[in-house]
Amino acid sequence: MVRLTRTCNTADHILFSFNLDNASIYIPIPHECIKETNTCDANIGSLSEINDFDVRRPNWMPAKRVLSTNLPYWEVSSKLPLNPASIMIQIFKVGDFRLTPSNNIFDDVEYCELLFAMKENLRKILIDAQCKKEYFVFPDSIDQINIIDHGKLKWAQTKAGYAEAAPADITFVTPLSNDLLLVIDTNTKKFDYGTEEENAAMRAEAEADLFEFIKSIRIEFSPEIQAQIDEARATESA
Repeated sequence: MVRLTRTCNTADHILFSFNLDNASIYIPIPHECIKETNTCDANIGSLSEINDFDVRRPNWMPAKRVLSTNLPYWEVSSKLPLNPASIMIQIFKVGDFRLTPSNNIFDDVEYCELLFAMKENLRKILIDAQCKKEYFVFPDSIDQINIIDHGKLKWAQTKAGYAEAAPADITFVTPLSNDLLLVIDTNTKKFDYGTEEENAAMRAEAEADLFEFIKSIRIEFSPEIQAQIDEARATESA
């Protein structure tokens, strides 16, 4: 199928690494995106103290900003620049929001529930701000949270947000430990070019690129955490 859009060469990238006590995260960023990329320090550490986090909201999970960037896009035939897709990567500390306390890593149902809870929290914020409900895009239940399994990692995924000026975010979540989640918010933006059908096709291409980006992320866990993951997968397949 002939593409309507072109983006940067994702094979030509710089590999960013971020080290926690129980995991190392590897994120490939295309060279063309480096000027638009902001990152935290490579050695993140334990994230055991509240001051280790950048975003601290009352009665909600604190978040550590890891990396943000934009993926540029051009229309193929005219070579005109289009709106870039955005990527924000954070680590959330779940704390008391884990319904059943455990020393083991989250199972699939748990982090799907947590992703749904995150979006319900956003819905409440928008309602309190008296935003127009006709622009709300949210999953109605945990059954509408998808699981993306590409071998070593599983991601919970959903589309949610306020779609008046731009499409809703596509959010991906995977666990890092019994208390930490890696959360990636992405957005294709609007491609205001050509017909609405062409715009929709361009956004679909950008969404597919974002899914491929998620699949390119690699996480190496400590032996203890990896053993928990292997045990959970063996239980699921039994």
